[in-house]
Amino acid sequence: MKKEELEAFHEKLSDLTEGGTEEEVREYVDYYYPRLPENVRQELLFHTLVDAVKQTAREDAAIAQIQEEGLAAAEKLEQAREQIQKEGLPEH
Repeated sequence: MKKEELEAFHEKLSDLTEGGTEEEVREYVDYYYPRLPENVRQELLFHTLVDAVKQTAREDAAIAQIQEEGLAAAEKLEQAREQIQKEGLPEH
């Protein structure tokens, strides 16, 4: 791939990552990937891996927060149940 073609690839890829959809980026990279120099392919793979790790970390953090909130809600419900039992009120 010539220098001008590589620059055009990078420019289009930048445009797509800023204003396109994930699917458009994926299709664009899939189409040009075999034509790219090895060092550019390795760089793309590295950035893809880093992005995937970051996304997984964000998802894990969101899941942990939801679990903590659920646990806190369950504890409050248990406290309310115990208070109802203590006061001798029906649990309906």
